[in-house]
Amino acid sequence: MGKVAYYKDIDLLRAIAVIAVVTYHFNEAWLPSGYLGVDLFFVIWGFVITLQITKRHKQGTFSVITFFQRRIKRILPLVTAVVLCTLLLSPFIVMRAGLKSVALDANSALLCYSIIWHQISLEGYWSEQAHNKLFLHFWSLAVEEQFYLCYPVIFLLAIKLKKLSCFISLILIASLSYYLWAQYSNQQNLAFFSTLTRMWQLLTGALIA
Repeated sequence: MGKVAYYKDIDLLRAIAVIAVVTYHFNEAWLPSGYLGVDLFFVIWGFVITLQITKRHKQGTFSVITFFQRRIKRILPLVTAVVLCTLLLSPFIVMRAGLKSVALDANSALLCYSIIWHQISLEGYWSEQAHNKLFLHFWSLAVEEQFYLCYPVIFLLAIKLKKLSCFISLILIASLSYYLWAQYSNQQNLAFFSTLTRMWQLLTGALIA
């Protein structure tokens, strides 16, 4: 199976995104808009995954099952290792009364439904309560994984109908509209912790690709 072309500028964008997010969380005053690095990552993910699917589809080697297998092999071992290490350290970090909450958070991180869990259990990403969540940042991985579950099917259907750009554009507009509605309806958790309100960012990258 042929490899997708390597783009050095993509790694540069990834580095910028990582530095921005880490700087923001280390000291918000140093880079007040550093959290936008996560949004940049979503665009990059959409771009790269669309390049991969497009190339393999043109080669006649693309398979939805193989796609899922590759995602699982790439992500699950690392996620499992991080979750287990964090759980082992949690008794030394969190008071005994909070260990049940840590276990529930770990489960949501491992099964990639943390965005749904955070919508229910948190007042918001920026709330004081969120500062004590050891697995809070798994929400972005959950967005990515949930996007991967539906995107290959959408892609193949759009290709079959010869309407790829049209399909992507329509879903992008619908997702962006839903995000704006959630924002202006003061539903901040929905706007922040939802694949449906984040999909437009991933699809922006897909459309560029």
